[in-house]
Amino acid sequence: MIKAIYFEKSIRKKSNYISDYSFDDPKNLSKISLNKFKKNLICNYHWNNHKKMKNDYKQLNKFIKKKHKQIYTQLNKYHTLKMNEKYWKIILYPWLVTITYTLYDRWEMVNSVKNKNNLIFHTYSFDKKNLVPTSFKNVKFLNKEFNLMIFSLILEYQKKKLKKKSLIVKNNKIKEKRIIEIILFKMFNVLSLFFKNNLIFNNVGVNFFKTIKLNLYFGQFPYFWINPDYTENKTNVFKRKKFFNKKNKKLKKNFESFFDEIIYLLIPKSYVEDFYSINDAIDKSYWPKICKKIITTYEYKVNDVFKIWCAKMISKKAKYLIIQHGGNFGSSEFEIEEDMQKQVADTFLTWGWKDKFHKNVKPFNAFQLNFIKKKEFIRNDRILICLHFHSKYSYRISSLPKTNFDRLNKLYQVKKLVENLGKSSKIVIRYQKYLEKPFELKFNENFFPKHIEFDRSEKLIKKIISNFKIVIHDTDSTTFLESMFLNIPSILLLDNKVEKFRKTANNFYKDLENNNILFYDPDKAAKFIKKINGTVDAWWFEKNLQKVRKNFCNNFAKKNDNPIKELKKVLI
Repeated sequence: MIKAIYFEKSIRKKSNYISDYSFDDPKNLSKISLNKFKKNLICNYHWNNHKKMKNDYKQLNKFIKKKHKQIYTQLNKYHTLKMNEKYWKIILYPWLVTITYTLYDRWEMVNSVKNKNNLIFHTYSFDKKNLVPTSFKNVKFLNKEFNLMIFSLILEYQKKKLKKKSLIVKNNKIKEKRIIEIILFKMFNVLSLFFKNNLIFNNVGVNFFKTIKLNLYFGQFPYFWINPDYTENKTNVFKRKKFFNKKNKKLKKNFESFFDEIIYLLIPKSYVEDFYSINDAIDKSYWPKICKKIITTYEYKVNDVFKIWCAKMISKKAKYLIIQHGGNFGSSEFEIEEDMQKQVADTFLTWGWKDKFHKNVKPFNAFQLNFIKKKEFIRNDRILICLHFHSKYSYRISSLPKTNFDRLNKLYQVKKLVENLGKSSKIVIRYQKYLEKPFELKFNENFFPKHIEFDRSEKLIKKIISNFKIVIHDTDSTTFLESMFLNIPSILLLDNKVEKFRKTANNFYKDLENNNILFYDPDKAAKFIKKINGTVDAWWFEKNLQKVRKNFCNNFAKKNDNPIKELKKVLI
């Protein structure tokens, strides 16, 4: 009997699926509902196999290096340029890493299915132009339509039995500049005739006034780097195919041959059709024509205008520095974002940790955190639980939750914690409501008991974090590091099946576990919180715990009383 396989929710009760992203969240979050959740999956998620994940990580890194050379060689031919590997790495690498992991993940999900010849896959027909992104920011790998198109291409390439229907792809609205940005852009264009900056600070993770202070400290005019508008050109699929489609009939049908055949559809227009338009717009703007050093924290990844300008400056001997933005860098077993930044930066400044394998990695300080003004604790009996917003789509190797089931299981662990703490506990759960739209996922407040209050992240965490007797984190994230840095009583609740550390970090986290900061069991965490209910300060400010906290922070969230002065030592 031939089974039908679906890639989005079907009205048929007995439907089969490859991935759990297709499923709606259960109405009630429980062990029973979680067990039922995976019931209609016809295969296990391939990166749940840790050994496979470890091997794939090594192989994909080699693959990415190979494909980077292949693609930038073709881009040089396309644009009649002779730019070197370093130039193109700044522009291409963040996109290439992301798209490679995403494609490989989808490929392996299909490969995990057994007896594919006895299955019929419900796929989609679509205009292939809809896959071509305007820029890297436009690559919607957490988008339903994007994933349906990718799965359809994989199965079509593998020549499986298909039943197709048309896919309607929504056009993304172009975000228009705010009036203040237009005014500033024009003003900076005039001022650039008089003030030239050698050090370019672009989004280093500090606010408007701190950015002004930073520039003035170095004797520079405080520019804000607003991307110039550029003319968008039509997508030329025929020309793309000619340059970037490396179809080789001699190769067997494996992931590499699939990648080579479709990559022409996935290269952003900003690297192909709009490349010269962007360069022209930059040249006509106030952005520097030459500088000595470029420093960023966040713009290294999806800001293609910045990356193209940055690559041009690097070709003129400028140096590129990236400051760590937080996360679980230096600690988690797999961290693709960290790898990406180490690859493109001349110098990568960490929050304290060392890396003996990469000479360009330099221990620094938790730069952004050192600008936070510490507030007095407000002594009360409220507990804050900070939830990380995880995607329902898997898309990379990671030491964080990867699948929709992992995401729900995380929420279930927090629910167990809350229920064990009881109704008498005054609990506030904080989640990032603003991520619902880009993640195409609504957070369900009804998963939790009615006495729970919710903070929907209208204010920055630093504005409220001192208002609670204890802060609980469900992920080893920037928020946890900030909490530890500010010396606020903190607990970290992790899943040791998913969230694993690298060898160099194991001892630091073992110390946290031994001092009841890190837990892997919500029942044990709740029991401990009840135990210290009236003596939180006695636990937290105990001499040995503070020694452990300080040692941890010196490696992962280092304090510095004058972060700008330390930055000067690096830059001058």
